Amino acid sequence: MQTYVFSYSSRSQVPDIYLQMSKARCRVFKERLGWDVHDDDGLEVDEFDTTLDPLYFVVADNRGKHIASLRLLSCKGPTMLTRIFQDFFPAGSVRVCNAAFECTRLCLYAPGIDEPLRRIGIAQLCYTLSNYALSQNASGIIGVYYSIMRRVYAKVGWAPDTLVSSIQEDKNIELGRWNVSEEVVGSLGALCWRLSLDIPHYNRVIKVE
Repeated sequence: MQTYVFSYSSRSQVPDIYLQMSKARCRVFKERLGWDVHDDDGLEVDEFDTTLDPLYFVVADNRGKHIASLRLLSCKGPTMLTRIFQDFFPAGSVRVCNAAFECTRLCLYAPGIDEPLRRIGIAQLCYTLSNYALSQNASGIIGVYYSIMRRVYAKVGWAPDTLVSSIQEDKNIELGRWNVSEEVVGSLGALCWRLSLDIPHYNRVIKVE
């Protein structure tokens, strides 16, 4: 299992991983969830990708197949929350700390991959994300998600604190904040280790500058 960390501007160095992530986003957000997102011949890419040079975290199996991915933006600049999502919540209820990161486009798409690998893939994604945020002295990570997703985060022991909730298109959504600390990173790392005992070549993190 491998975890890739790279920016939009360095995507050409890991073209297959970037392509798989963009395809997975299209299949999940447009085809499965029915969101009004841009579909560029089966790829989902938006202006937050092309204009803000975000970081991507992608977990793949030993064959290089996508398991889970997400996009990370600094709250010091424009985010989906400040440009789009804040209108989903009551006026004045959304406050953003410049020292935080925003996580969006969390994509769990792993066809043909069994459940144990999916679970450790999600755990590894969370571990790498929390470790990176801690290294950057981030105050936390914020994100908007369907309330039903809390059970996914709870499985890895890193459920967010709900800041505000709302209903959009008959679905409960929340703005949450994930705490970042050495304790969180240690706990997620220990979970990854326990889940990975029978997985060869585990925990290789590939950072593309």
